[in-house]
Amino acid sequence: MLESFWTHEGSFRALVYECDLHAPVAHRIGSIPGTQLVQMRILELTLHAADLSRGTGHDWRIDESLAEFNRPPRPIGGGVTHAQRVLLLSGR
Repeated sequence: MLESFWTHEGSFRALVYECDLHAPVAHRIGSIPGTQLVQMRILELTLHAADLSRGTGHDWRIDESLAEFNRPPRPIGGGVTHAQRVLLLSGR
């Protein structure tokens, strides 16, 4: 299963450099630009990494610049790191 994941992940990454990410993409939430879809994918992988880390008993350390990239659009309050905001966004 991991080999299949990496095969598809490699294809996805190659396509990112070959396509117009500003073009609209059909998605179940509606038509969105490819840039937003890529950002949603990165957020999804970030959250699953947090889940796997916690599930295996490891600390989850997200790079603050990655967390800032994934920051939620709505304000959460002061004194909260970008990593905490990402987790709060998803109810974690």
